[in-house]
Amino acid sequence: MSHKLRFSAALMKSIASDAGAALSGEPKGWGRTQRAMVRSLRRYAQQACEQPPAELRARMNALEIYPVQRLKIEIRRSTIGGVSATWFVPKGEIGEAVVCYLHGGGYVFGTVRSYADWLIRLALSARCRVVAVDYRLGPEFPFPAALDDALAVYRALLAEEGISHQQLFVAGDSAGGGLSVALLVAARDAGLPLPLAAMLISPWCDLSLSLPSIDANWPSDWLDRGVLAHCARLYLGDHDVRDPRASPLFAQLEGLPPLAIQYGSAEVLRDECYALGRRALDAGVRVQLSEFPEMVHGFQMMSLIFGEGSVATEELGAFVRSFTSAEYSRA
Repeated sequence: MSHKLRFSAALMKSIASDAGAALSGEPKGWGRTQRAMVRSLRRYAQQACEQPPAELRARMNALEIYPVQRLKIEIRRSTIGGVSATWFVPKGEIGEAVVCYLHGGGYVFGTVRSYADWLIRLALSARCRVVAVDYRLGPEFPFPAALDDALAVYRALLAEEGISHQQLFVAGDSAGGGLSVALLVAARDAGLPLPLAAMLISPWCDLSLSLPSIDANWPSDWLDRGVLAHCARLYLGDHDVRDPRASPLFAQLEGLPPLAIQYGSAEVLRDECYALGRRALDAGVRVQLSEFPEMVHGFQMMSLIFGEGSVATEELGAFVRSFTSAEYSRA
């Protein structure tokens, strides 16, 4: 039986066995399907982390969602800055913006293919091109390989793809959200032109797991300290978990472009997402901080289960569209 079928069977079993009441720590507003999804995902992720890295990756990547809106978009693979990437271009009229997207997966799993449904929905909502990066993953390619790849793609988009920084957005979720912040800081420190703005979706920006919600919110999220710590070890090895290039919560954030940060109140990364937003505001950065009540990590990608995911996706699309043509061409 495939990994996807095993998860589906476990999910159906969890739904069938639900007695209708929330367990301690679970949001009371969740329905049976939402509770079953979170419980099943938690068990699945914990069991995957008991496997060797290649098997962990295979199990987690198997959870890809079929892109039902595939016919509305053109998909083409490319190599940018020596790194594999994929363009998602909506058919019909689109804006000038380009979103450079860094997927999540704890720096250990995740691929552009496994994110195709979400990337298509984001491109359609923003009505612009999205280029998603298949950066190298640990433990085969440990820190700072992911950041090196992200920076190589960013440089190439500016220098080789004919894209102005004044039309470019950086975005990412979870590990990709933290990587997006690290990329912004690295680009700033390298003297590169910064993008117009960035979108950070539940960014994992503290690999030291130091804030209270990591433990306080584990009953209501599918992620937990064990899964995160395992991924951090596979990516960092013995490297300092508080290195700002890996944990950009501890970076100097002055001079960064506007940030849109989304996260759920029920997720284990809640506190670091909020702390990142506050630190950016204190550094003089313009921040749009959105907390979604009772939402878990990555709910935007689970819009069939959590309807708020569609609301959040539209919010991100509106954020991109809010930057006018005049701003794109601003000197």
